[in-house]
Amino acid sequence: MQECFHANCDIWKIEEILEHTRTPIIKLKHMATGMQCDVHVSYMNSLSIENSKFIKFINEAYLPFRKMVLFLKKWMQLCNFIESHKITNYALTWLVIFYLQVNHRIPSIASLIKSYNESKIIEGWKIGVDHSIAIDVPKLPMHELLLGFFRYYEEFNYMSYVICPFLGEGYNKSFLISHDMYIPEGIKPCIEQHLNNLSLRNSFRVDSPICVQDPFDFSFNITRVVPALTLRNFKEYCKKSAMILDELHLVNQYNQQNSV
Repeated sequence: MQECFHANCDIWKIEEILEHTRTPIIKLKHMATGMQCDVHVSYMNSLSIENSKFIKFINEAYLPFRKMVLFLKKWMQLCNFIESHKITNYALTWLVIFYLQVNHRIPSIASLIKSYNESKIIEGWKIGVDHSIAIDVPKLPMHELLLGFFRYYEEFNYMSYVICPFLGEGYNKSFLISHDMYIPEGIKPCIEQHLNNLSLRNSFRVDSPICVQDPFDFSFNITRVVPALTLRNFKEYCKKSAMILDELHLVNQYNQQNSV
């Protein structure tokens, strides 16, 4: 794959290669636009392919999603979050999806598996998502979607809850800590075999300051290496960004009223 990008060096520039991550990543820069992107080398991981399929589905079914992700990637760069041991583009993508699930009726992966009724098991996990369903989401201005994103993650209770795009809602971390734990109904059928040997509880990094559970591999905390300081800064920047968007919106409203 590296050879392909090197052969097209007038189009793509390889910025960095991360070989020791869970899924190898090639960080690229598109020469014509300067846009940066990550390529996940997932030939060894079928679950990563399912992840990519779902993100592609959301990208095509709900067009504002792509605009949100592109804006927030640039925002993350300006805030110095996209570095080693910080918040990855992959994690950001799932944070956007989860926000849209909770606040704007983007369907949960659990509901898409249920509606498809053709689930399959890959590497021990139940998958099989309906990629044909229409997404019925109210049309909102981009500033409202971004404002909602910043407010939601400024106020989210990271200490107590796991961000779970599979369910489309958060659940209490005690589920992964207590031996007499309550199992959220929507997630129970997919992890029963893993609960029997406690492999999920032992492998998922529930002690991380922020927990974003991979929706196709419940044992993987996407944000497991994000330190507490980064989370604190992330919440603070979300707060400040929401304030700026509010102020800009008020200024625009004032200008429109006075131009009539």
